[in-house]
Amino acid sequence: MTFDIRGLSHPSDILETEAGDLILDPQFHGRVYLNGMRLPCSGSELKQYLFAYNFLHGKVNRDRQILVDRDEEANMVRRI
Repeated sequence: MTFDIRGLSHPSDILETEAGDLILDPQFHGRVYLNGMRLPCSGSELKQYLFAYNFLHGKVNRDRQILVDRDEEANMVRRI
């Protein structure tokens, strides 16, 4: 099941960048999306993200659970 963040439940505060969106709405705290599709897991195992992120690019594993390249995820968070 996918969840479109711009569909049923629109976050109240989004900052859009060239690398993706920073979602400041506390309701979405710690979530990671890829083009609006929620990924159940994030590559950051040490600590949950303070905000939510909607990445524009990336490759997911075959179960669509997590981004394959953790370095790429960290770099996208940095760029956002």
